[in-house]
Amino acid sequence: MVLSLWFWLVPEPTRISLQAHDFAAHQRGRPGWDDDRSLTLAEFIRRKTDGLVVDVGGTAWQELTRALEEIARGADKPAGIPGEVGTRHGGRSLYLRPSEGPLDEASPLVSDRRPLVYLRVAGDTPAWLTATYRPGGDSAAVEPSSIFHPRRHLALWTLLVALLVYLLLPRPERRADTIRCRPAAAVVLPDLVGVILLGGLFGISLLLAGQMASTGSPLASDWLVPSLIIWLLAAFGLAVFSVACWYAALRFRLGEEQVRRITLFGDEERRYDEIVSADVAAARAPQALGWAGALAGLFQWRGLGPVLLASSRTDQVFEVRFRDGGRWRVSLSAIEEPQRLVQALSPGEEEGGAARKEEE
Repeated sequence: MVLSLWFWLVPEPTRISLQAHDFAAHQRGRPGWDDDRSLTLAEFIRRKTDGLVVDVGGTAWQELTRALEEIARGADKPAGIPGEVGTRHGGRSLYLRPSEGPLDEASPLVSDRRPLVYLRVAGDTPAWLTATYRPGGDSAAVEPSSIFHPRRHLALWTLLVALLVYLLLPRPERRADTIRCRPAAAVVLPDLVGVILLGGLFGISLLLAGQMASTGSPLASDWLVPSLIIWLLAAFGLAVFSVACWYAALRFRLGEEQVRRITLFGDEERRYDEIVSADVAAARAPQALGWAGALAGLFQWRGLGPVLLASSRTDQVFEVRFRDGGRWRVSLSAIEEPQRLVQALSPGEEEGGAARKEEE
């Protein structure tokens, strides 16, 4: 899921857009009251390009110039020309990576500090191109989205594969002598909560980075600290996943003289006569959850209510103690047959498999 969100939302860091520029049409389009209209074409070009001119030349640049002129007229990109044609605010441009094609020699002169340069292409009649620095944060205004998101087509497949793997995970077989956890309440529901926490917060961090970071990436130097803070909060989703994994594996297998607890980390077998006490008590949520909610409230006060409500709830916990000091704790709300488990492990219960009352 995280990989799918990354493919869908994180843009390529940088593109440079190239566009054929007609200064004569540019000057004619100026308002009548603008003094640019009174200048000669040479003076107008000199005013607009002062300090922003980069001279380029060669066959590759001339071919690229002809291709850009055709693209500006609405034609498709000629074969053999690098980059992708995109539209931004109605204008058609050619988007290239900084090291792509002949742009390699001019791209070092285009950056976030100098986002626009005019390329003067040498030839019988000099032509003008505009080269504009486009960071990943500009991706929302560019169509098609594949220019800045070339891996977006993989996002859906990644998500489908993850869902298929989840559905094909082996499920423990049902047995008459085995008490297991409720699949819906103890496994599926925590998985959904984990997806909402992890996917939601991680997706928010990517969306914010796309709008606020200089390159549109959450790893950009000017946005790394906020990304790490949001990812730290999203890590609570991983904690919920770990709880779901624990309950998915938890089972109690009842024998005639012993009970076996099967967990994620292995099996433990105990005889019924080793049980000293078995008590049902109300347990509150961990105090750390309340502190975590208070921390989250510093960034989003609307989240305080649900977290405080969850941290104030109590749960029925069944605790079994053994003669050697060991103990088992399990939430009865997660068990499929809680009453049967309590009867089976309570000392002196004749109906269960627990230790019988000692004869007087």
